[in-house]
Amino acid sequence: MIYQFTAVGLVLGVIGLARLSRWYPPVGVVTMIAYGTYALFGLAYFGADASVLLMPMLMIQVVWMTYAVYAFNQWITRFSPSNAAVLRWLAPGMFALLPLILFTRISGLL
Repeated sequence: MIYQFTAVGLVLGVIGLARLSRWYPPVGVVTMIAYGTYALFGLAYFGADASVLLMPMLMIQVVWMTYAVYAFNQWITRFSPSNAAVLRWLAPGMFALLPLILFTRISGLL
């Protein structure tokens, strides 16, 4: 997962899972069990299409990352001295940088 999402994506995924498990325990537990099940399946399956069959893991990771960005946005908005629009767009703007970093890694620029 580190190669697909970088270390930032991995940290965002862990934070998102922690927040999701704290505020919505059934959703957090179900996604964690599904992620673990797909990981075990990936360890046991040796077919040619293993990468396609493990795509749900990537989707679950993206859900966790998105929830972490939402949590960061809530924290920034709550603790900012004023409700400035710049602060409101800080977390989503930083989240938008992740695909840009991945694109530069794929294209060989970074």
